[in-house]
Amino acid sequence: NKISLKADGLVGLPRIGWSGRFVWLEEGEAWPTSFEFEPRGLPFDAQTIPALPKPADLATASAAERLLRVVLRPTAAYPFGDGLTVVRASLRESSAADAAPVVDAQARLLWKKGSHWIDDGAFAVSNAAGDFAAWLRLPANAKPAVDEQGRLLLQLRIQRSINDANVEKKMNLAAIDGRVNDLPTTPAWSAMTST
Repeated sequence: NKISLKADGLVGLPRIGWSGRFVWLEEGEAWPTSFEFEPRGLPFDAQTIPALPKPADLATASAAERLLRVVLRPTAAYPFGDGLTVVRASLRESSAADAAPVVDAQARLLWKKGSHWIDDGAFAVSNAAGDFAAWLRLPANAKPAVDEQGRLLLQLRIQRSINDANVEKKMNLAAIDGRVNDLPTTPAWSAMTST
């Protein structure tokens, strides 16, 4: 198994059920508080996901009360295919050559429709080297704003914790729709604009 799973609050290990889903056997009245996912040797981020609220009666709980869907977040090493707009980069504290990487920051792409920025909620997390790959897939009926070369107008938003407070900054950029776009310059946290 290339994914290590742990349910905090349960003793047993998961099994793969007939549905192909990971399942845990009941342990009396115990209910998990969170789930830890660690892909080993796969290009996905490790994650800790809060569990669903405990149903009032486990024996009669519906599938919706018991099933938790987890979407694995691709890392910068993921081999993205055509159809997704991806911006890949290494985030640094400043533009200095020896600047430290920005680690564990959330990176997401917003696209522009008219004068509004649209956030689809997908985000990536920068690794120990500051590397990330933020992505988006435009809806079929989207009419995104483009520049004079036909590239999508995007906003890269970076959120990180500084002194126990979430701080968010942004930078505007243009990228080719449906392709992996490696930024030609390294984004610097110190040069980004506060949101």
